[in-house]
Amino acid sequence: WEDWPPEVEAESLGVIYAANLLHIVAWAVVQSLFRGAQAALREGGLLVVYGPFKEAGRCSDVNVEFDKDLRARNSEWGIRCV
Repeated sequence: WEDWPPEVEAESLGVIYAANLLHIVAWAVVQSLFRGAQAALREGGLLVVYGPFKEAGRCSDVNVEFDKDLRARNSEWGIRCV
């Protein structure tokens, strides 16, 4: 939350939408997004994330290759498990 812009006030947002982001940032950034969303969203607000995810450690064959490519580019990147 401390990394968020000062213009975003606590409990001021109804929705935060993040598309195709979580797999191309470091885990610390993912954690910051969730911490910030908790602080910035008003009661009943939504954090909506879109992108490739692993479920129970598995994903489609195409995303397996995509994950390998991401991790080869940057060891902190990769498709996240939900």
